[in-house]
Amino acid sequence: AWLPFPRLLSTTTTHHNHQQQAINSSSLSRDAKVSSSSSSLSSSSSPSTASDSNNSPSSSSSSSFSGCRDKPLFGMLVLLRDYKDRRYVMRLQDDKFFTTHAGTVAHKTIQEAGYGGIIRLGDFDKGQRFFISRVSLEDYILQMSRRATPIYPKDAPFLCTMLDLTSSNSGKRVLEAGSGSGAFTLHLANAVGTQHGEVWSFDVREEFLSKARSNVRGWFEHVRASAPHICPPLPLPPPPASPPSTPSPSIQQDNLSSPSPSSSSLMDSTETITSSNNMPMDDDSVDSSIEPNLVESLLNVRFFSGDLARARLPAEYFDAVFLDMMTPWDVIIEPRRAVVNALVKGGPLACLLPNITQILELRKAIKDNNVPLRVVRVIEIDHTNWEITPKTCRPSYKQIGHTAFLVHMEK
Repeated sequence: AWLPFPRLLSTTTTHHNHQQQAINSSSLSRDAKVSSSSSSLSSSSSPSTASDSNNSPSSSSSSSFSGCRDKPLFGMLVLLRDYKDRRYVMRLQDDKFFTTHAGTVAHKTIQEAGYGGIIRLGDFDKGQRFFISRVSLEDYILQMSRRATPIYPKDAPFLCTMLDLTSSNSGKRVLEAGSGSGAFTLHLANAVGTQHGEVWSFDVREEFLSKARSNVRGWFEHVRASAPHICPPLPLPPPPASPPSTPSPSIQQDNLSSPSPSSSSLMDSTETITSSNNMPMDDDSVDSSIEPNLVESLLNVRFFSGDLARARLPAEYFDAVFLDMMTPWDVIIEPRRAVVNALVKGGPLACLLPNITQILELRKAIKDNNVPLRVVRVIEIDHTNWEITPKTCRPSYKQIGHTAFLVHMEK
């Protein structure tokens, strides 16, 4: 059974006088009741709504935030759900339209309906209804474009618990290997906070890193549009890297005086890592180690391209390390121990492995190479969806089965 909603908009051009008059009269009577009750309770201490904030003395200080309380703003993400619980995530734009098999509706109409409202595509009586909801991080991750399988919401919260990132704005520094599609990077960025927290995300495949950067930027733009007074502006994305070429000796001489954009960005990233953080680099580095190649910085997330096993990392700089790799022992048992040395003593290190044989190989590699890590626990999260109706109560036919094993280690 569908619940009645106060805001109901239709995109049809047919006229239904009796129904419209009934809706208008009911809305007018409801508005009259709200206005009378608000005038009688004007001296109470209850919080004011978005419509009342225009008349309140403090509306000037809270107008930037109260604008998206009831209605989304252009630039924000919204979620539309139909009667089959099919979900559509979109970013509202003034000149865009949402199109399905049922019809087309302008984004401006969705904005006017507001959160909790309903829009109809097609006939007013028999048209398909869509519910307008706020977009959660789970909705965004499940609907965003991807090139790699994301870490599903059933595993991500417990991984944050393993990494001791249960409190928001913890201000911790986290090292992530395997950016993938950026799903768990968003969870980490939300957990460490934007004040003092940092997330360093590495990936060796450029196509994965590009998709992760795009997805993280898309969510940060939504946060920026909904709370501009809290979220600072995002920097422009860097230009795509040009393919390497072999310059002539004269060009090489010119490049000595004026470095190329790619080399200058690498120098800037090195200076950021060594000087701004004021952290000593690992002294056990060998000739094969290289400086991390900083590709882009978005708020509290830094994306690096390259192999983490060869990267030169600050010693005991990170509060937690997360490895989403097929062979995590390659970066754990490498001779320099860069990843292990970059973790603070007693800090957690978590791995996500789909096969149990990988866990056996990981334990054997840690023991044979005397790596200072202790396996605390190995967990598999079981998740069951249920269907609750007035006549039935049973597990859903569509279930999420095995995704991966979560390995919790400690230095």
